[in-house]
Amino acid sequence: MTSINKTKTKTKITNRRDRRNLRKPKKGRVCGGEGKSSKNVAEKLEALKNLIPSSTNNANGVMKADQIFEQTADYIVLLRTQVAILQKLIHFYDSHNKKADETHKIALLLDKYDWGGFWILF
Repeated sequence: MTSINKTKTKTKITNRRDRRNLRKPKKGRVCGGEGKSSKNVAEKLEALKNLIPSSTNNANGVMKADQIFEQTADYIVLLRTQVAILQKLIHFYDSHNKKADETHKIALLLDKYDWGGFWILF
């Protein structure tokens, strides 16, 4: 049997089965359980650990998740720093190459014309 209670803001539908289910606590997984989701998390943590070149394992080869996340964060900072340095190097050498290109163009223009004995003065 279903009853419909209407209020000004929303409609609420309830029946006996829904009310019984609300009383029962839901069975959930324990954080350290061996369920399917914890295996997936463990696999993803292992994959993450393998991506980090500086990950050092303790004696039995097991790292805690918080250690993996800390090392991952450190590695991300390192990578961002490397990217910033490489971008600055690209900018530095690009600007120097442009100056060298301009100098080369000027030299080509000067070679194009016959200046006669003009260069002897310098």
